[in-house]
Amino acid sequence: MCCRRICIQDLLEKVKSLKNLEQKEQKLKIFNLLFVQKGSYIHHMHQAQTRLRSHVIETQQK
Repeated sequence: MCCRRICIQDLLEKVKSLKNLEQKEQKLKIFNLLFVQKGSYIHHMHQAQTRLRSHVIETQQK
C-alpha cells in the first residue's frame, strides 16, 4: 500500500507540473490511471472485507 501511495503522489506531482496545452492529453491519461488504480484498490479492499466477514461468520457457527 505504501508504494502505491507514493506512486499516486508522484503522479499528482507530475499533473501539477504539466502546464502546456499540448500536455492536456497526458494529464488526462494520468488522471485516468489514478482513477483506475484507486478504483481497483477499493475493489480489492471490499473483497478482502467480504472474505473476512464470511470467515468470521463461519467460525462463529462452528
